[in-house]
Amino acid sequence: MGEDNKGSLGGVRVELEGPGRVAVRRETRESLAEVRVDDGARRDCTVATGLNFFDHMIETIAWNACLNVDVHFSHKRYRLTHVITEDVGLTLGRALARLLEERMPGGINGAGSGIMAIDEAIAIALISFEGRANGYYDLATPYCAAEWTFDHMQLDAELRGNLSFKRYEAGHMMYVHEPSIRQLRRDLGEFVEHALRS
Repeated sequence: MGEDNKGSLGGVRVELEGPGRVAVRRETRESLAEVRVDDGARRDCTVATGLNFFDHMIETIAWNACLNVDVHFSHKRYRLTHVITEDVGLTLGRALARLLEERMPGGINGAGSGIMAIDEAIAIALISFEGRANGYYDLATPYCAAEWTFDHMQLDAELRGNLSFKRYEAGHMMYVHEPSIRQLRRDLGEFVEHALRS
């Protein structure tokens, strides 16, 4: 079963090819990105973005996630690295989201973390498929994880002004703590009012 999303820059085609197998094709004026993800038995995968280190990182993520990932990228105009990484990243993200969506009824581990060292560098990843906010006392969505990510995104100052952070004593389960849920209601109201004024 396929699902199409057409936008002004092209379209996305998401195809569930069978249990645990998803294919996504994303085409824009600048590029064509095709990604296949499956959680079957390990096999040789083909990752060809044109950026060797990026290919290696995708292969490393796939290997550590116990997934098979195939990626093909072609540019239509100029070979710009930001286009390659953005378009492949968006397409891969869409494929992973669809695979998770398919697997959720059977149950999945909703959150995880990992630490990887390469030479003098260390990478820390915290991930949650639950869509929850972080809080003061929260091991599922650790305190300051969002800020750490935000600080390392290299956003322009103009864009940084569009983001804000709110904390709740009850963490990502603010709905079980009355003062937190009341604060969330106030914060959401302010957010909506600000968005409508902008």
